[in-house]
Amino acid sequence: MGGSQKKIPTGAVVNHVMKLLAAFVSGDLNRVTSENERWKEYVSKTTRNN
Repeated sequence: MGGSQKKIPTGAVVNHVMKLLAAFVSGDLNRVTSENERWKEYVSKTTRNN
């Protein structure tokens, strides 16, 4: 079956996208970068099997 991969909650995805949009709109590229880094860490933690 292979259903061992954890799903990322939809709310977390929406929250991330909203933060990225807000950072883009304000032109804060440092914030865009740091949010992306934080997101990558979150995704790898969430989808890794504990």
